[in-house]
Amino acid sequence: MAKHIPMVRTPAVAPLAPAGAWDCHCHILPDLDDGPRTMDEAVAMVRMAAESGTRTMIATPHHIVGLYPTRAAEVLERLGELNRRCTGEGIAMNLLAGQELALSPDIPARLASSELLSLGNAGRAVLIELPPLDPPPFWRHTFFELRVRGITPVIAHAERTALVSNAELAAEMAAAGATFQVNTPALSRAGGSRRVMDGWLRRGWVACLGSDAHDLRRRPPVLAVPAAQQAWLDISRAQPPFLHPGSTVSA
Repeated sequence: MAKHIPMVRTPAVAPLAPAGAWDCHCHILPDLDDGPRTMDEAVAMVRMAAESGTRTMIATPHHIVGLYPTRAAEVLERLGELNRRCTGEGIAMNLLAGQELALSPDIPARLASSELLSLGNAGRAVLIELPPLDPPPFWRHTFFELRVRGITPVIAHAERTALVSNAELAAEMAAAGATFQVNTPALSRAGGSRRVMDGWLRRGWVACLGSDAHDLRRRPPVLAVPAAQQAWLDISRAQPPFLHPGSTVSA
C-alpha cells in the first residue's frame, strides 16, 4: 500500500472561525495517526479552536489498514482523556468521536460490529476518504450497504478528490446517497475548483465543513470561512444533519 503522506501547508497565523462553528473533520487525538503526538499538544489545539470560535469538534483520526489501524475503543478512550483535560483546564468545547475511514468494502460490516466509529458516534453517517484517483467500482456496493443500514457516506475533503474534475462521478455519488465534507482552507482559493464547490453547495450536496487540523501551525484547528460568503458561513454554524440533537462524547 502506498504511504499516506500528509499535506503540507505554509505556517500562518490562524484566522478566526465563525462563532459557534462545527468542525466535522479534525485530527486532534494524540498518538493515533499523523495528528498531535502528545496530549498537551492536543489540548492546545482544542484551546486554539475554542478561542477562534469553534463550538464542536468531531475527532476523526485516520483508519487505514496497514498504516493507521486505529480501533474504535482507542478513539473513545483517547477522546475521554482529552475531554477530561479540557474540562479541567476550563476549555469550553463539545468533543465528539468519529474516524476518517479509508474507502474499503468491509466498512459496513465493521461498523456493525463496532470496530469502527460513525461521525459523532451517532450511527447515522461515516466520514470516508476516497483514494487520490477515481475510486474502485466497489464503492457503489459499499455505499448501498451503508444506506440500507441508514448510514450516510460523507466524502472527506471532497475538494481534494476526483469529484472536482469528474462531475458525473460527483452526481452519481450524490444520487447514491453520499454527501460531501469540505475543508475550509479551500474556500479562500479562486479558480475552477472553487466554482465546483459552490455548485455542490447550491445542489445541497455539502453537509459540513472541517479544518482537517493536524497540528498547531501547518494545519491548525481553525474553521476559516471568508466573512462575505454567507452560504458557507451558514453551513459552518449549522448542526450537521447526520447528528442527533444533544450528541455528547461517548467515553
